[in-house]
Amino acid sequence: MKRHVIIGNSHAATTAVEWLRKVSDSDEVVLISREDGSPYSPALTTYYLSGKMSYEQMFYLDYSFYKKHNVEPLLGAGKAVVQIDAAGKAVTLADGTSVPYDDLLIATGSKSIVPSMDGGRLPGVLTLWTAEDARKIDDAAQTAKRVTVVGGGLIGIQTVNAMVARGKQVTQIEMLSRVMPVAMDADGGKIIEARYRDVGVDLRLEQRVDRIEDSNGQKILTLASGDQVEADMVVMAVGVVPNIDFLDGAGIKVDRGIVIDDHSKTNVEGIYAAGDCAASVDAISGELSVFAIIPAATEHGRVAGLNMGGLPTARLRNLGLNSFTPLGVPCGSVGILDEGNGREGIITVNSGGDYRKLIFEGDRLVGAVLIGKPLDEGGLLASLIEMRLTDPKLKSELQQGSAAMNYIRLLAQEKGLASELAIPARWTS
Repeated sequence: MKRHVIIGNSHAATTAVEWLRKVSDSDEVVLISREDGSPYSPALTTYYLSGKMSYEQMFYLDYSFYKKHNVEPLLGAGKAVVQIDAAGKAVTLADGTSVPYDDLLIATGSKSIVPSMDGGRLPGVLTLWTAEDARKIDDAAQTAKRVTVVGGGLIGIQTVNAMVARGKQVTQIEMLSRVMPVAMDADGGKIIEARYRDVGVDLRLEQRVDRIEDSNGQKILTLASGDQVEADMVVMAVGVVPNIDFLDGAGIKVDRGIVIDDHSKTNVEGIYAAGDCAASVDAISGELSVFAIIPAATEHGRVAGLNMGGLPTARLRNLGLNSFTPLGVPCGSVGILDEGNGREGIITVNSGGDYRKLIFEGDRLVGAVLIGKPLDEGGLLASLIEMRLTDPKLKSELQQGSAAMNYIRLLAQEKGLASELAIPARWTS
């Protein structure tokens, strides 16, 4: 009987448990997490803040999960892993306990970036990622009228959505020239910006916060331009980084995240990694990337669980997918979004709030940006990109917009691709 230790308690970790138990029902499984609670999804925190779900609904599994899968949970701050002894095959916890393992899965996710600026940790200056973060923001929002969100990425956008839904006066500050710089192209970003301005969001683009001061409970943000913004509450949403501070001395290779192969294995024998803390090869670009999305976490976890259980399994290809809904408008992107280096961007729809841009590399579709109705085609376009299909008619047919979907459906069937036009379940943030 082997002893499997899993560090983490969200999608990658729980998926690994489920698949490990499909092939091994007798091995010992220990799950360790610094958070004292059942599994929840960080992606749902803004849905809770906007009132679309209760606090309890963020927790997608309850404590019965551990009993059902015969898992020993070690939960709470005292159980946080502080060191890995790869040679001795044991992890050390914050309370001094040593937990031995035969194999180990690191699925610790990510954590919010807190910029190093004066006032970045003042009361009322908050971050959003964990369930506890969301609770603190919800408490502060009960009395706050003016909310400033620093950051224009996915977390920032979703936070703005939540605060607008709660009737707050919102200012958003982004240091780059547009919102969603990673998941949208320039034109797509402008469409989102226009909708925010229409509902009164004060967008400050190409601005950087230099410092934050407290004035009788009010927050004064001084920007690099010299402008000042007043707020009752500030949410720092400048991004997340892999939660891997405890890896020092373990000999595990890190490049953006913990580097894993197609079997979710690290460079150290017997140690696996999965989810937001892991870096794997992008199926389109061929570069190492961290895929901080639920579909990647569950796929990494599935493969890790099966391999740990003794069934050699390779991972499906990694593909960058983004899906979000700013002020009720469905938006998504997939694959490579930048032009240049032999790539060509073709806008086929840009009217009435709908937008569709396709990125080609020769006769191969490598990326897509979709806003509004065109997102209905996202599932099939993602399949075309993922399978690296090259077809001389593909570009001309796709330029016709939705009218080309019948051709694409037939082509997909011929090539053995998914033929559904609906967005697959994996197309979630």
